[in-house]
Amino acid sequence: EYLVDDTIFDNFVKFVLDKEASGFQPRTRFDKYLLQLSSAMEQEGLAEAAAATRELTNIAKKDLAQQLEQHRESVKHRIQEVLLTRIETEPVRLARTLEYDKTVQAARALALDKDKYEALLAPGIR
Repeated sequence: EYLVDDTIFDNFVKFVLDKEASGFQPRTRFDKYLLQLSSAMEQEGLAEAAAATRELTNIAKKDLAQQLEQHRESVKHRIQEVLLTRIETEPVRLARTLEYDKTVQAARALALDKDKYEALLAPGIR
């Protein structure tokens, strides 16, 4: 059984947030423009405003940590999937991930509810 636990997840987050180790740089589509604006402000003698504008580019990193934490279980599952693609055949990997698939879970719940299942298969509009 291969499970990505909280320790592995926490180490993954630390790695991703460590720019030197991972090479990953969180960015937004606005970073380029914020840095240009900051440079222009510095050239105009607005050092304090330029520093505040540069700080906006650091928000992506803080947001990334929050987003990873907010989606902890989903990210753990995706890490596990990626690892499994390296060591298992696709059918085996897919079978392992069925318990996490919300569509499969909903279909299974419907199939187990006899009344709902029969109503779904019944002819006509209800």
